[in-house]
Amino acid sequence: MQEFGKYFVTLEKPNENHMDTNRLLQVLMVIFIGMLPFPVLAQSYDQLWKEVEMYQKKDLPKSVIATAGKIYAKAKAERNLPQLMKAHLVRASQQVSLTPDSAE
Repeated sequence: MQEFGKYFVTLEKPNENHMDTNRLLQVLMVIFIGMLPFPVLAQSYDQLWKEVEMYQKKDLPKSVIATAGKIYAKAKAERNLPQLMKAHLVRASQQVSLTPDSAE
């Protein structure tokens, strides 16, 4: 009976190390995935604002709203409050121009 306990303890230790290794791999995977750049996050604010400006010049409010939405999402992910507010204001002003009541 003592031998059974001896083997049981011996088998238990490698499982603990195995679990630690699995846990470490899981944490490393989460960190690695979190560091992958998302396509929207890869673009700079300058590039995105230039797109907005181009769409405004071409009078394309839906494109302005879509691009400002990208900026908004990027700013929210990065917690960049000035960019977030600017994107929100641009989106809101363009949405007002699209409403049916705005023609009156």
